[in-house]
Amino acid sequence: MSIATRIIIMLGLAVAAMPAAAQDDDRQQARIAIIQARAKIVTADKAGVNAPAADVQSRARASLAEAQEQYHRHHDAAARAAAERASSLADLALATAQARDADAQRQVAIATPQE
Repeated sequence: MSIATRIIIMLGLAVAAMPAAAQDDDRQQARIAIIQARAKIVTADKAGVNAPAADVQSRARASLAEAQEQYHRHHDAAARAAAERASSLADLALATAQARDADAQRQVAIATPQE
């Protein structure tokens, strides 16, 4: 076998392996996005997200469920997008809850007579 033939075979094998590596990377990124979204939702739950933020938290859970379903169907790009949406919604729910708490503390501080 000539050197040129060997090079062509090696290049063919490398090209054939690239899409599989790219697919593995997409799958890995989707899995990481799902894990991050799940962690943010759990964090918001532990922070006591409720009232107006509860609706956003519920939407975050629905997006996470969609991400997991897409991941199991090997629709990695859709899974990653849904997981990132879930993560953003969980961030919004937590920020809404924190703003509500800060406002409540401010109201208490205003109502408390100062000496």
